[in-house]
Amino acid sequence: DHDLVYQASNIVGSSLAAYRLVDAVSGQVKHLSGLKNLHVMPVTAAIQIPEDERFDYKWHQESSFYPWAEDIVNVWIPLQPTRVGTGTMFLLPGSHEGGRREANQYFSHGSFRQIECATGDESIGVPMELDLGQYVIFDGNTVHRCDSNRGAAPRVVIIMRFISAETLKKLRPLYKALSYEE
Repeated sequence: DHDLVYQASNIVGSSLAAYRLVDAVSGQVKHLSGLKNLHVMPVTAAIQIPEDERFDYKWHQESSFYPWAEDIVNVWIPLQPTRVGTGTMFLLPGSHEGGRREANQYFSHGSFRQIECATGDESIGVPMELDLGQYVIFDGNTVHRCDSNRGAAPRVVIIMRFISAETLKKLRPLYKALSYEE
């Protein structure tokens, strides 16, 4: 049952592997984002089963899912090579510059939350065709989506989201997480 697989894999949380991934990329996130004190939100794993489009994200901005976080940086780490047709992510270059966009929130297939935003020209979406060990760091306001997985194997990615630790002074999320301060 893909619903159970999705729910079970969604929060990886505090596993040793997640901590090691955070340590491996946090310096690059600091450098690229300019954020000094980082807080990592719970690490998630997203699995796309072949030929099952129920859990494909439409064009969206990660910041729409976390409106309380002013600055959010995503790290998308596939656990196998990704190509068009295997569930890879597409980004709209420069789309973060306009900030958070108006979006339409709904549930696809009854329970899968979508916050779909207007894209303008979808044809300029760039596929993130990555090899094992490569990953993408991008601003939370970057418009992106996932491609349907028409391959033979499930597509598995680890997703990390970093926010400014200053955000936590205003809000206390209901989860444990790591903070990286200078």
